[in-house]
Amino acid sequence: MTILERLFGAGEFIRLLRFYLFHPEEDFTVTELRRQLKGRSSKTLKILHELTILGCLTAGVRSDTGETTYRIDPGWLLFAELRALFMKAQLLIEHDLVRRLQKAGRLRLLILAGLFVGERQGATDLLIVGQVNRQQISRLFKRFERDLNEEVKYTVMSSNEYRYRKDVGDRFLYDILECRHLVVIDTMQRQRRAVARPSSVSRRRRRKKR
Repeated sequence: MTILERLFGAGEFIRLLRFYLFHPEEDFTVTELRRQLKGRSSKTLKILHELTILGCLTAGVRSDTGETTYRIDPGWLLFAELRALFMKAQLLIEHDLVRRLQKAGRLRLLILAGLFVGERQGATDLLIVGQVNRQQISRLFKRFERDLNEEVKYTVMSSNEYRYRKDVGDRFLYDILECRHLVVIDTMQRQRRAVARPSSVSRRRRRKKR
């Protein structure tokens, strides 16, 4: 249960409100929302009507199908305050995720991308490099997805695989590194520097012997 669910109560209402606050420029039909939130159609429709009466949502009609759609109104009185509150709550969830990931193994590199930086079409949402317990990681992300009501794409690599992919110019890896991302942990860079320094010293010593 997330901190906001503890404050306002758990259930589809809070998940639906949060979903719209994080998708302010998109409209959704009842079917699409049901698929996204894995909720019941009758309950979803009732909550949508309640949010519309409150002025939170506006209803429209999709031109190609004639289906009713719902979109959050950015001009709603509580929009800015609630969105800021939910974003802070998501930061707490993300910090908790990073802390738990660090306990799942020896992380050499951890990069947040995709939905964590507002790029939902990215190759992956999270890149993990190091020696980790993959079963523990899988269980952790299932819980994390429930908290966020979002499907999270994550990628796990060993240090050797990461170095190889980077050396050969792997397109998937460079799509991650060239797009917007946030480096949370990086001991790979420090190791490369540590390896480089002794080699330069040894070359100077060999020159002196000559």
